[in-house]
Amino acid sequence: MKLYLPLDREPSAAPYGFVFELIASRGPKPAFSLRLLAFGERHPRPGTRNVYERAHKRLHGRYPDQ
Repeated sequence: MKLYLPLDREPSAAPYGFVFELIASRGPKPAFSLRLLAFGERHPRPGTRNVYERAHKRLHGRYPDQ
């Protein structure tokens, strides 16, 4: 799940983003929660990892280009 900031802009124009993972708990009373994977610039200057690359590393233990 993604959230773009600032909230009053179109998503394509928002410079920052949050990336969350949706987690479902099992048991007699199922529940859902969000786990923050990454926050940062969506399109940073060259040489800086973007928020989506950081979220990928958090999920898979490596950056997408590794």
